[in-house]
Amino acid sequence: MSQTNLICFNGVGTTFSISMQYGGLVSSFQSPSSKNQLGHILNFLDDQKKKHSFETLDSIAYVNGPGSFTGIRMALMLAQGLAFESEVRLIPIGSLEYLSYIAWKATGLETIHTIMNAYSREFFIAEYQRDENGTFKLKNINTLSDKKINLAQNNFFSFDFDLTVISGTSGEVQSFKCSPTELLEYHVIKSKSFMGHHYMEPEFLYVRDDSAWK
Repeated sequence: MSQTNLICFNGVGTTFSISMQYGGLVSSFQSPSSKNQLGHILNFLDDQKKKHSFETLDSIAYVNGPGSFTGIRMALMLAQGLAFESEVRLIPIGSLEYLSYIAWKATGLETIHTIMNAYSREFFIAEYQRDENGTFKLKNINTLSDKKINLAQNNFFSFDFDLTVISGTSGEVQSFKCSPTELLEYHVIKSKSFMGHHYMEPEFLYVRDDSAWK
């Protein structure tokens, strides 16, 4: 991995995580959902400020969904505030985009089909294509009910997917674990081609605004 200083905020799941790379060393922090979650995160960042100069960050990333509405908002708030303070670029990374990178590393496939549970018996289905820069571009995304999904059409990939939540369809889903190292790897790749700035407009967020995600 490139010897750059990076930090990435990921709040799409039930556990909020922060991945960091300083001087080539990778570290991570995880905070399960709780009433004091934001306090734990801010305490961790304060501790890191005592060890590292955030002004030496090369870029900051946040995972912008789909996923937990509250977690994504918190990731954007923290990432955007730190980007303003440190005057570095802010880079959005889609959760299924990042998944596509992990699936590509495992399979070598240039076109990746992903699936993610949107709850309420619905699922996000997305297709990504790897470009010449090594980033994954979204070709299409849909929200489908479990009755309309045909997994046999393609090889699908997901994070910790439970196939039993889909009934009446053939096919398989290959599941992967979230990896702080691989998220930082993709952060480096995307930072080379993304023309970021200190502020992200709301359209960069892809979230489902209902009680299932809050």
